[in-house]
Amino acid sequence: SCIPSVSSNVSGSIIVNAPPAITAHPSAATQTLCLNAAATALAVTATGAGATYQWYSNTPNSNTGGTLITGATLSTYTPNTSTSGTLYYYVVVTGSCIPPVTSNVSGSITVNPTTAGGALSANQIICQNTSPADITLIGNVGGVVKWQRAGDPSFTSPTDISNTTNTLLGSLIGSLTTSTYFRAVVQSGSCSIAYSTSALI
Repeated sequence: SCIPSVSSNVSGSIIVNAPPAITAHPSAATQTLCLNAAATALAVTATGAGATYQWYSNTPNSNTGGTLITGATLSTYTPNTSTSGTLYYYVVVTGSCIPPVTSNVSGSITVNPTTAGGALSANQIICQNTSPADITLIGNVGGVVKWQRAGDPSFTSPTDISNTTNTLLGSLIGSLTTSTYFRAVVQSGSCSIAYSTSALI
């Protein structure tokens, strides 16, 4: 009711922090790689005070229930390719304020095992102008791309045989007039091809 009016001292500063928010999610592009090949790094962009990151891997295409990746605490993460299989990745961003936010799941990262050519069934001795028994491939890693035949063990000038199964039928080989070598060409995903052992008929 009386004058003069009085002013208090100024208060301490009032800082209002923004909660975490993701502005750019990890890439949804798929990657298909060979064992121990370099994967393209995944990245997230987030705002908010005190943002920290934790990446997770998951076998289903989901951003819940994944496996924590120890040490993956930056805004970027390069998937490990030392084990074959397909995984998806996501990141949880935690800030000074709650709640934390979870990114979308990344595209699938598929790591194919290294190609192994495998071994063919035993050599055969047949009479001239007759067909051999079937040739069977075992122990291969990857699928058969084709078979090949040649007149020498080095396959200097091989002839391709359009067969993508693990058994080369004798009926497909047909009647032979000279000693001939056979092998399978194998490939795992996009990895390098490998050749099986050869079989001499």
